[in-house]
Amino acid sequence: MEYETIEYEIIETGIGILSLNRPRKYNAVNFLMMEELEAFWKGRLYDLETRVVVLKR
Repeated sequence: MEYETIEYEIIETGIGILSLNRPRKYNAVNFLMMEELEAFWKGRLYDLETRVVVLKR
């Protein structure tokens, strides 16, 4: 899924990095970001390969 306010990348098997991506607004959470974060975490429920997600601002 393509996100506008967050970025997700898998850096190694089982390890992902979730980055907030609103630098001009100092990564303040808005309604769109909340929706994208909710969709992201719901998607992780079925991701059996990822063991760790690191949140980066």
